[in-house]
Amino acid sequence: MSDNSLRIQGKVNRSAKSGSIHGHIDIAIFDSNGKNIKQLSVKQTRPFWGRGYRHSSTFNADLNFTLPKGSIIKVASHKINYSNSFDCLNNKAAEGK
Repeated sequence: MSDNSLRIQGKVNRSAKSGSIHGHIDIAIFDSNGKNIKQLSVKQTRPFWGRGYRHSSTFNADLNFTLPKGSIIKVASHKINYSNSFDCLNNKAAEGK
């Protein structure tokens, strides 16, 4: 990664022992004034199996982007499945600034 790159990564946990984690991750970046300066959606990995149920999934986004001082990054799980041609027009991380 270069000096002007940014990696956003994390883990999504299930809220219950049954079911699985579906959807994608929405990311929104706001400047210090609260203006949305970048938003994107990324895939999350498939949760791995262990002891009979699924655990967490992970996500990461590598951006060629310099984060302005005072910026805020918001991340939200979005329960709509993501495909290679998917562009999330309802970014959950950008809601409720």
